[in-house]
Amino acid sequence: MREIIIHTNKIKKIPLILAYILYPIINLSTRFAGYKLSNNWIDAVWGLLFLLSIPFILIKTRIVFKRNLFIIGIVGISISFIWVGLHLLVNLVNIRNQIELIPLLMELKPFFYLVFALLWIQIWGIPTDDNFIRSGVWLGIILMADFAIESALAGQIVRISGSGEINYDAMLLVLSICFLMANNKLGQRRYILQTTLIFLGLFASLSRTGLVTAILFVFIFWKINFPIKVSVVSATFFIVLLSFWVRGLEFTLVSADRFWMWDTAIKLFTDHPVEFLLGFGVQKLPVMIPPQLTVLWVDLQQAGWDLSGIYAYSFHAFWLRFVISWGVVATIPLFCLLGSFLFTQRSSILMRSLSLLFLIGGLTMGVVYLSNVGIPLIIAIVAGLMGSKLRIMESKKLNPGFENVSRPKSILSTK
Repeated sequence: MREIIIHTNKIKKIPLILAYILYPIINLSTRFAGYKLSNNWIDAVWGLLFLLSIPFILIKTRIVFKRNLFIIGIVGISISFIWVGLHLLVNLVNIRNQIELIPLLMELKPFFYLVFALLWIQIWGIPTDDNFIRSGVWLGIILMADFAIESALAGQIVRISGSGEINYDAMLLVLSICFLMANNKLGQRRYILQTTLIFLGLFASLSRTGLVTAILFVFIFWKINFPIKVSVVSATFFIVLLSFWVRGLEFTLVSADRFWMWDTAIKLFTDHPVEFLLGFGVQKLPVMIPPQLTVLWVDLQQAGWDLSGIYAYSFHAFWLRFVISWGVVATIPLFCLLGSFLFTQRSSILMRSLSLLFLIGGLTMGVVYLSNVGIPLIIAIVAGLMGSKLRIMESKKLNPGFENVSRPKSILSTK
């Protein structure tokens, strides 16, 4: 029986192992070998893993349907797909708005990730907090090694690519920081070492969104001595400035491509108030491309996907992209739900930090649209919703005597 439990514990970690470790290693290995992987190879791996899980889904269907979480998930997914279906039906009826396959699949990604994550959890269980933290440590080590090697080869500081898009890897590290802050009594040496490695990996990413989110986490949630807090924030802010310098960008708001995406989206919403409420669905958007986004939107994205026109995926911020696709009517409930977790004192530190990660990260990045972030983030949110009690009970089953182990209080804590 114990062997079965340990085996299941290993399987439940597979999504984290893929996202945090295998994806960046595979991408780095192929790139150093002179090969370039396609942009959607990570989603292909997720799809293959989902297909391999179907036999287990069918075997455990009766057990799964007895669980409240699954029922709640099915209801939410059903409502979401009904809303999506209505959008697609409207677009199909209107001959002028023919649906392109690639933009359609890209906007359906969060729904696939949601189904995958919920079914994986119901079949194999939720990865432990320590799984998320250790995965972040490994990713931090990988990114530090990549940064050191590439900078040495180039003879200067360079911005690395990680698993393909370094900002995605940075968001995974911030996700691990959420679990670190919720588990600040893991033992003095271990906690300091894990925190250091994860933050060094985040520094190596030079991701402005990840770094700024980490600064907010340190200010709001992290219970450490004030001098240490100031030192961490100062170092993080310095890396933000370094990121601008490495990329040759001016330290101004208008130099950021996200600024122009928001500016373009606001004009789009102003000119089309009905679509702002109900969404454009999956269709070409009536926007004027600003000169600052011509290279990104036309030369890279349109040419890369062999498409003409601007679609919702061109707007990298989750909140913009979701409103453009499905409307503010579908977005406000999600925004309010995350806000309620963030500002309710009864919420755990984990849920509050995850909500802030979603809210802040969604201002500049796709969050659950991101190929290697969406599934781990959804699993993490479910872990936060399930609460720490259940996950501690699982840890006791896997580690007999767990409850008898005394853990020294970290010197980093102010309490």
